[in-house]
Amino acid sequence: MDGFVVGKRIRRARESRQLTQAELGRQMETDGKYISRIENGKSLPSIDRLVQMAYVLGCSCDYIIGDMEALGNVYECQLIENYQPVWYSAGDMVILANEFFQDINKILNSRMK
Repeated sequence: MDGFVVGKRIRRARESRQLTQAELGRQMETDGKYISRIENGKSLPSIDRLVQMAYVLGCSCDYIIGDMEALGNVYECQLIENYQPVWYSAGDMVILANEFFQDINKILNSRMK
């Protein structure tokens, strides 16, 4: 996983939501310095933080870490309005992540038709 690509995509998703680094950090119960380190490629988010960040930013984890350019027009962050940034237990996160990725697959499949 390329830290600079991850950081660039997080920045793009954050800016599309018109959030500052501090605002994103606050929504994730961290600070803007943490977000800055990730956006500048100096640090990578943990899997838990990646899922939380995707929820807050309304985009898929695949967008953040994957090669979305290979899918053609599906390059920009997919906004998932049904999801709100909420904290869950680890078991709940697994269930929600599965539902989240099923929804993402539906979106991607509809775009590829």
